[in-house]
Amino acid sequence: MALTVAADEADAASGYTSLGTGLAMLIAPFTLGWLADTYGLASAYGVVTVQIGTAIVVTLLANRTGHTSV
Repeated sequence: MALTVAADEADAASGYTSLGTGLAMLIAPFTLGWLADTYGLASAYGVVTVQIGTAIVVTLLANRTGHTSV
C-alpha cells in the first residue's frame, strides 16, 4: 500500500515501512510485558486484542480509500 501511494519515492516508502515494522517488533514485547506487570496479564492481552481489531479496521479503510490505479 505504501509503495502504491508513494510511487515516485518507492525507495523511501519501502525504507519507512521496514523501519516502522522493525520498531514495532522491538517495542511490542516490552510494552506487553510492562502492561502485564502493571495491570495484569488479562488486561495486557485485552489491549493486544483491541490493537489487532484497530489494525484490521485501518487496513480495510486504507485499502478502500488509498487504492490508486497506476
